[in-house]
Amino acid sequence: AAIRPKALYLSFWGIGHQGLREAALELIEHTELNALVIDVKGDLGGVPYPTTVVTAESIGARKITTVGDMGKLIAQLKAKNIYLIARIVVFKDSPLANAHPEWAVKTTAGGLFHDREELAWIDPSRQEAWNYSLDLAVEAARLGFDEIQFDYVRFPDSPGLTFSVANTEENRVAAISGFLATARSRLLPYNVFLSADIFGYVFWN
Repeated sequence: AAIRPKALYLSFWGIGHQGLREAALELIEHTELNALVIDVKGDLGGVPYPTTVVTAESIGARKITTVGDMGKLIAQLKAKNIYLIARIVVFKDSPLANAHPEWAVKTTAGGLFHDREELAWIDPSRQEAWNYSLDLAVEAARLGFDEIQFDYVRFPDSPGLTFSVANTEENRVAAISGFLATARSRLLPYNVFLSADIFGYVFWN
């Protein structure tokens, strides 16, 4: 049966907060809402549950646990017929960029680039950096999420940056298309939907 997801978003902190979670479930029960977007890797690069993806531990993305058992939580939400979307923030990833500065976006002076939120980014052209987000996506699919939503699957929107390849439209398109195509092929065995968030600013320009 086709489903049209109408979702609420529970952040890294929100999914672990009993009050916020119960308020969301209450709304889903009494309105046309039928889905939840849940952070699997949040805006600050944190992974909120004990993951089997070892990189998360080694780069310091697992310092805070807000969900003790993601599999158990998913089972409880599935029992309520809720469509579940795993949100993975891809290239805005301070923990990974700090652990692997060779994969990070640099300033023209050669230092690590930090955005307005003081966060470092991964250069999307660095294919070796893709695996971490893709491993988390595969784990989310195995855990029972219905859809994987990639956010910040783009280049940062600041001028004066240096990347591993020339900053041309062709190279940027190749990096993002390549990541999404790789994601699709890796997730194909799990029968999950795939989505990518698009930054509105891109269209205004």
